[in-house]
Amino acid sequence: MNGLDIESSPDMRTEADPARISRIVSYLISKRLEVSVRVQAGEILGRYKLTRMAASGGSPEEPDVPSYENCTIFMEGVLPEGLSGRLSASSEIRVEFASGGTTLFFDTVCRMASISGFHVEMEVDFPKSLSIREARRSPREEPKIPEFVSVEMGPFRGGGDASTVYAFRVINTSERGLGVLIPDGERAFLGLIKAGDIIPSLTLFAKDSFIKVEARVAHVTQIKGGREKGNFIMGLESKELIESSRTPA
Repeated sequence: MNGLDIESSPDMRTEADPARISRIVSYLISKRLEVSVRVQAGEILGRYKLTRMAASGGSPEEPDVPSYENCTIFMEGVLPEGLSGRLSASSEIRVEFASGGTTLFFDTVCRMASISGFHVEMEVDFPKSLSIREARRSPREEPKIPEFVSVEMGPFRGGGDASTVYAFRVINTSERGLGVLIPDGERAFLGLIKAGDIIPSLTLFAKDSFIKVEARVAHVTQIKGGREKGNFIMGLESKELIESSRTPA
């Protein structure tokens, strides 16, 4: 789609791993977050919510082992008055979500559009890629790190199942980094990392946004007392998070 200039941003990254794209889409679905839909010329066709992913053909159940090439995504929303002629099967559209300075979008094709009055239900192809853009910060801004609640990382080389992605709870956040709780039962994961390791790509989830960053493992320490006794806390440092939280002089 050439109607938007977002592609030219130097702060944009592209995610092409279908499993990771699926997790991001699932997050948008589970949180019922609104997205905007645009046609090729850039005209907005309203605000929508992604409702589910399904096997091609419209089955409401997600496949146990999804074949992403044959998945579709359903969404519903309200079409602005006078724009019903802009949307039809085979229309090329862009789905876009923005929050906290992060914008993600993917281009896809509308397979089905059911319009009743102003209400629309659409079925679109699973995207081949998803782009994430971080907004440039003005030197006058005083950005703050959001309260992250969870983190996903992996897969790791030499970790047995090369497709395993690990998800853990974030228990504290500061401008210096994060504290991640690793249950004692995750010994397989603990065997993969050590202090000083660089994790090139991890996804941090806040209540209504997420960000992908590189991080360094500062320490892995077993908790000696309290409710989490026996579990581990992994300290992560991220230059990107530190820079985003620094107040300009």
